[in-house]
Amino acid sequence: MFTPDGPEPAGFGHCGTCAYRRNGTAEGCFTCARARLEELAPNRCDSCDQKLPASGKCGNPLCGRPVQQRGWDYIWAIAMRSGQLKATISAYKYNDKKGWAWIYGRILVGYLELGAEIFSRYDMIIPMPTFVGVGGRSWDHIGTIVDRAAMEGPDWPFRRGVMSKVNATPRSVGLTFGQRAQMVETQLRPALRVDRPDLVAGKDILVFDDVFTAGLTLREVAFKLRSAGASSVAGIVLARQPY
Repeated sequence: MFTPDGPEPAGFGHCGTCAYRRNGTAEGCFTCARARLEELAPNRCDSCDQKLPASGKCGNPLCGRPVQQRGWDYIWAIAMRSGQLKATISAYKYNDKKGWAWIYGRILVGYLELGAEIFSRYDMIIPMPTFVGVGGRSWDHIGTIVDRAAMEGPDWPFRRGVMSKVNATPRSVGLTFGQRAQMVETQLRPALRVDRPDLVAGKDILVFDDVFTAGLTLREVAFKLRSAGASSVAGIVLARQPY
């Protein structure tokens, strides 16, 4: 990680001033970030990592459905979307602070290595498809993190070009669950395409995204991958948004 005689890391959220920002490792940056990230609740849903209420029943409507209907098997979240993580993700996505891709790539690899017994079963780790163009993003913020992670952890099966999103779709912020479900089914579903079904057939696939709330987007991605022959689909995200 860090040499005993070297400077202390600046702490997650201040990575731009850190002495290890250019030569840090996945293990070092993940360990540093973990000390400042809000951990997931100890008692949480065994499908979507959401904190369970006193009733013990997850409030996410998708979790009560069988895998065939929700698409994904499980979603792993590295931390809750709060504090410095929430602020840096917003700066990265909306203010083009692209340097965070290196840090997120290291955090992702560090998390994968921590759970190697779980994640080594997956044949492929792909980014959530992002549309870049008029009405969409100016750059592929999710794919860029995966690119950086592939450099930091070359032994992990990161893969680009497996899926694409061919046009822009409306944002779901402010919509009810029912409204979001209708939007993704009618507009997102036809915009998603599996470009390499030859790579997907018979494979267990892990889809990376930055933030997860209910899993409606991942559901559509999983449906496409399963239709192309994938054996299973799961998600892994930087941040879990409270549902």
